[in-house]
Amino acid sequence: MKIKHLLPVIVLGLGTIGAADAADEKWYAGAKGGFMLIDNLDVGIPGVTVDADNGLNGGLFVGYQWGLGGAGSIAAEGEFTTALSAGDMTVTGPGGSITGEWEVQTLAIYTAYRSAGDLYFKGKIGFLDEDVDVTLAGTTANASESGMSLGIGAGWNMGTGGIEAEYTIIEEDISFFSIAYHHYF
Repeated sequence: MKIKHLLPVIVLGLGTIGAADAADEKWYAGAKGGFMLIDNLDVGIPGVTVDADNGLNGGLFVGYQWGLGGAGSIAAEGEFTTALSAGDMTVTGPGGSITGEWEVQTLAIYTAYRSAGDLYFKGKIGFLDEDVDVTLAGTTANASESGMSLGIGAGWNMGTGGIEAEYTIIEEDISFFSIAYHHYF
C-alpha cells in the first residue's frame, strides 16, 4: 500500500482534531458481531465456479472521540475481528466438486464521524489488513492483503454507550455487516 493512499485518512483525522470541543472528548470500547459477506468468486478458469456462504465474525474495538459541538463527533478507532464460524465453500469444475470452508481475520484503524443526536449516522474510512484462510479437501491456503476500507452505519446513543449497525467494505469481494455495542469511559 502506498502512503499516498493513506493521506485522505490522515488529513480527515488530523484536520478536525483542532476544532474539537474538549468537553466531549472520551474513550470508548466495545464488541461487535455479524456476517462476513462474500460474493461468489470468478476464479478466471473456464468451467470452474465457486459458491461460498457467508461466515460469522466477532471482534473488539477501542476508540477516542472528539466532540464537534452541534456538528457531531470525530473519532480514531482500532478494530480486530476474527471468525466465529467459517463460511462453507464449494468449488466445481470439470472433474467434480470439492467442498470446504473459508474465514477472515481483520485488523484495522479508522477515522470515524458520527452525526449529532441520540439517533445518528456513522461513516468511517481507514486502513485494514485481512487474512483469509480457505480449506478445501483438507488443504489450507492463506492469503493476506492490506488496503483502504470504508463503512457506513447508524446508531443509537444511550448516554453511557451506544448501539450501532454498520456495513463495512473489507475488499472487492468481502464486506461485513455487524451490530456493535460500545461503552464510554
